Amino acid sequence: MRVFLLMIAIFVSFVFAHPALADDPKAKSCKQYVQEFYDWYAKRCRAEKKSEPSMDALANKKFSFSKQLQIQLKEDFDAAKHFPGEIVGLDFDPFLNAQDVGEKYTVEKVKNTGANYYADVAGTWNGKKNSKPEIEPELSYEEGHWVFVNFYYPNADIAVNRDLLSVLKQLKKDRPALPAKKNKR
Repeated sequence: MRVFLLMIAIFVSFVFAHPALADDPKAKSCKQYVQEFYDWYAKRCRAEKKSEPSMDALANKKFSFSKQLQIQLKEDFDAAKHFPGEIVGLDFDPFLNAQDVGEKYTVEKVKNTGANYYADVAGTWNGKKNSKPEIEPELSYEEGHWVFVNFYYPNADIAVNRDLLSVLKQLKKDRPALPAKKNKR
């Protein structure tokens, strides 16, 4: 009994001595925001069979993405339009890290790295939730709301595929130049 009480006392003192382990209201807010986004987005993906849900998210939830992410995603989407039938841009859903949509996406935990927060998001496929996260969005709290800064893919096998901004940068480097715009008179 004494050992048990001693262990509880050590645990409680450890938690209170390390504020990072205490409840972080911003982490809770971030987790809720990411969960709401994935609930909305997965539902939208299942309903939008004919269009690109990621373009739809960028159009309908523009405020949810950093300026850098907005610019690079739009550039990628525009390039894909100029080369129909060819893969010159993203060929997977960048917010799901998949070709298809899972049944559900669950935010498992949120980590604070100082300036930004990272959320571990696991998908449920065929009734079974993945034990490891498939996506790890990075968020920043700006002007009173959460903003997606990048999306990390923890199961990527090569460095260039480990996050969305790196993938977009590589795709831009590899694709042919877009045709010059003609002046209209």
